[in-house]
Order: sequence, then structure tokens, then C-alpha cells
Amino acid sequence: MANSEGFDPETIRHKEFSARMRGYETTEVADYLGDLADLIEDLQEENARLVSTNRDLRAELDTYAAGGAPQGQQSGFGDVAAQAPVSAVPEVAVSGQAEAILTRAQQMADQLMSDAEVEARQRVADAADVDLVDYVRTYARVTHDQLKGVIEQLDSQLDRLHDLASRDAHGIAWDSTHQG
Repeated sequence: MANSEGFDPETIRHKEFSARMRGYETTEVADYLGDLADLIEDLQEENARLVSTNRDLRAELDTYAAGGAPQGQQSGFGDVAAQAPVSAVPEVAVSGQAEAILTRAQQMADQLMSDAEVEARQRVADAADVDLVDYVRTYARVTHDQLKGVIEQLDSQLDRLHDLASRDAHGIAWDSTHQG
């Protein structure tokens, strides 16, 4: 996993970039960074919740492994104490269940982290697409302006040709009336 220094939500929200010609639309970048910061904040909160749950489950497992049951507390493991008296449950079985639960919890945490990394990469790729769209829009605007200028020049030349044709038509008509 990449180094997470400098990627806390507040740093992302307040990140500033230098301006360049044909650069990104600053409000779009700010909105995107805000969304990314919110996602990271949500993932950090979920991770903290999972760490807390994991800590509680480990404490509960330690209590069961020591031969006791938490006083007035329901277990997250299908309440092993209710299924059989603690003395009747072999320590190896409880330990095996604990390991299975911890393994599953670790797999779930790893999957959540993997999913978050994939989503973050996708958002970065989407941001790169924004650059391409911006370039195409700029190119289309410049081309439109150039074509508009060419059309105006052609229209001007067409008016001149029309004037020349009018003068020639009058000149021919004037010549034929004065020659006879």
C-alpha cells in the first residue's frame, strides 16, 4: 500500500496547484478533491470502527479462552457460552473458532482496503479523462473561431465578386448602347 502521509482529508481539501494554460477547471478539481477527501474520511471512520470491533472481539475471545464468559454480554460468535458450558468446550475448539473469526475479520478488512484502493485509482483515472475532454473542448472552440473567420473572408470575397459582376454587366450594357 502507498505511503498515506499527506493524504488526510483536510490536506486533500486544501491542496493547491499551480496554474497553467489550458489547465484544469479549478472548481472541478476542488469538487473532486472534496469528494476524494470525503471518501477517505469515510474509510478512516470505517477502519476505526473495524479496529474497535476487532479489539472488542479479541477481548471477548481472551475471556472465553481463559474459561469464562463476559458477564451480561452477548457474544458476536453465536454465543459459544450458551451453546455449551465453558468447561465442556475444549480450549482447542474455542481457539480454533477464535482464529477462524480473526482470519475472516482480517480478510474483510483487507477486502475493504483493496476496494478502496481500486475506487481511488478509478477516480484518478477519471480525473485524467477530464483533461482529455478539456483539451478537445478547447480545440473545438479554436477550430470554430478559425472556421468562422474563413467563412467571413469568403463572404467578403463573394460580395466583391458580386460587385465586379454588377459593374461588368452595367459596363457591357453601357457599351452596347453607345456604339450604335
